[in-house]
Amino acid sequence: LHTLRARLEGQPVGRQLFIAFAAVLALTAALGAAALLGLRSVDAEASALAQKWLKGVGDLSQARAIVVETREFELKHSRTDDESYHAEYEDKMAEAAKGLGTINEGYLARLLPGEETELHAAVAKSWGAYRQAQQRVIQLGRAKQQQDAADIADGASAMAFDEAVGALNQLIEFNNRAAAASAERAHAVYRQAWFAVAG
Repeated sequence: LHTLRARLEGQPVGRQLFIAFAAVLALTAALGAAALLGLRSVDAEASALAQKWLKGVGDLSQARAIVVETREFELKHSRTDDESYHAEYEDKMAEAAKGLGTINEGYLARLLPGEETELHAAVAKSWGAYRQAQQRVIQLGRAKQQQDAADIADGASAMAFDEAVGALNQLIEFNNRAAAASAERAHAVYRQAWFAVAG
């Protein structure tokens, strides 16, 4: 440092000013680059938070509400022998299944390998089992076997429903944790960028 200072003092004033100005520019450029990289990282995390994790939580919460709703229609179907009610409830259950299919297609497009894929597979498996039990309830109801339909609705179908909702809850919790982690990373990168610029 002493040698560098001595060399600078030996330079003409104009050159000293030029070197000082160049050093300031280099430092400013370095700070700007650090800030830009930090902002890009924040933007990436914010995009992941909004487009992946928060959307995932929203879609899955909607899916859970639809599953609960279709369960209510199933129970009503198992408790009546009125064919007009049967038709109404079956239409609503079919509409619910279609809505879940649409939500699932969107979710699959954002699905990541690893734990999320495993959790989603558990949801798909449990939903398939519940749909099978639900279809059995519908078949028995159509055949005027109301007691058998009610027994399955309260037994095997209820267990399959609980498993499907439980699997959905686990996937929702995974998305909640990932969203929190993404928000924390974005905050940490922002603080680093701010301190780099503010000194």
